[in-house]
Amino acid sequence: MARFSWATTGRFAAANRNPRVVVAGPKVRLAKRGERIALSASTSDPDGDAVKLKWWHWQDAGSYAQPIQLKQHGDNVAFAIPSDARDGDTIQLIAEATDGGTPALTRCEKLVFTVAP
Repeated sequence: MARFSWATTGRFAAANRNPRVVVAGPKVRLAKRGERIALSASTSDPDGDAVKLKWWHWQDAGSYAQPIQLKQHGDNVAFAIPSDARDGDTIQLIAEATDGGTPALTRCEKLVFTVAP
């Protein structure tokens, strides 16, 4: 719909554009069982729209499929690598930024944690 707006208005500036999300640090990491992880992200929007950030555990994508308790505070999140995770298990987290434009647009960053021995 956003691209259609560009075509029908004839002006790129009249259409909504995707927000940006940048997670600090590497996107692929090793972590040990019980390790506490703290992550931060920054968001922006080229149109100046408000951006909401939501962190979530993508259970279907990683090999560790049990729920993980995420504690989000603003654009930051913290969690612990579960003690029952096995060596080599992967945990995938998503930082999902959605703008307040019309239509609302979303951009995501994915992080992968591999449980180390």
